Amino acid sequence: KDKLFERAEKLRLSEEGKGAENECLKLYKLAAEAGHGQACYRLARIYQDGVLVGRDLRKAAEYFKYAARKGDVRACFRLAEMHLYGDGVEQDFEQAYQMALKAAQQDFSPAMNLIGRFHRKGLHVSQSDALACDWYQKSFWRGNADGAHNLAAMYRRGLGRPRNPELSKYLEDAANRIRSGARIEDVLSDTPALLRSERRT
Repeated sequence: KDKLFERAEKLRLSEEGKGAENECLKLYKLAAEAGHGQACYRLARIYQDGVLVGRDLRKAAEYFKYAARKGDVRACFRLAEMHLYGDGVEQDFEQAYQMALKAAQQDFSPAMNLIGRFHRKGLHVSQSDALACDWYQKSFWRGNADGAHNLAAMYRRGLGRPRNPELSKYLEDAANRIRSGARIEDVLSDTPALLRSERRT
């Protein structure tokens, strides 16, 4: 199954892949049927984005579910988003939260940011700006630009943390640096002491 997946990846990324969509899909499907988690995830993305085939969110969700069962943390996060918005699956805040939490517990920073949003909006969980900030900060510590941006907004507005325009500006700058490709270690090396001393759960 690994060889099938590798062949599919090489074909997808090669010039010949542009004229061999069916062969590429066939290889991914064979690998997925053999239980290859990454092949399931790749197929899900292909159907989600409409690359090589027409866009099909229901099929994307099916393959994300297979990949999630194989322990693919990215698939858990994608399923969380799909359940949150009702894309290809029934809108279900509880299921979305559980899938996001599963990914967040494996240190997947986009999922941590999403959990922060659940607490900010009070979706499936009690509304709590303080908990939203905690999750946004966890996400930022692990290099997520959206987590830094959202935490900046909370400091700017004084929600869940004391209002602090300076910290807000630092976090916006940090988000921009991360998006520009800066290593999170470099970004965190000049983190203000006040931010380091804030609640870190």
